[in-house]
Amino acid sequence: MLPPKPRLFKAIAIVGVLLGSLGSANALGGLMTLSRADRLPLEAFGFEPKTEAEAKVTRKLQLKVERVIERHRAVSVGLHATNGVLSLLLLVGSLTLASGRAWAQSITVQALAASGLYELPAAAHQIRLVYETMIAQRRLIPELLRAMGQPATIGDLAIATRSFLIVGVTVTVGMALLRLAFYGTGFWYLRRRDVRAWFSTPRDR
Repeated sequence: MLPPKPRLFKAIAIVGVLLGSLGSANALGGLMTLSRADRLPLEAFGFEPKTEAEAKVTRKLQLKVERVIERHRAVSVGLHATNGVLSLLLLVGSLTLASGRAWAQSITVQALAASGLYELPAAAHQIRLVYETMIAQRRLIPELLRAMGQPATIGDLAIATRSFLIVGVTVTVGMALLRLAFYGTGFWYLRRRDVRAWFSTPRDR
């Protein structure tokens, strides 16, 4: 007779599938974004230049961001590729947890542990990109606003710059902490003695 299925089993599997799917899509999107870095500033500012003056400043902004991206391209590609592999492992492991096989539990536990270790350098790298992009663009923002006929004071720009950095860092750290909480909880739960016993119980093929 099989022991009862662990209570948090379904929740961990569902969240694992969700994070694995989102992580895989994010990794693919990140690699695609790196291949079209020349369009990033336009998308970030959310507008197309309407005048020659706006186009000139926008191109300067593009060049600034391209330099930041190029400086960190190797690390970015490595982190996106790692995220893709770990997300696929988490997705496969979570999808197969319902089989009750020991190998499914093993894959999921390893994916959770590796993903938790990945979060720290990934979050640090993202914060560094946000900061360096902000610094690179800060001196050109007044020029862009003048070209758009919307002059701003130094105080306004300081507030906007600080707000941009705070929002970027808060979102990055907040999402990383949420994922770490799940990875830690899932790792601890799937390694509990009763849960391991459930996965170790022989089943008919």
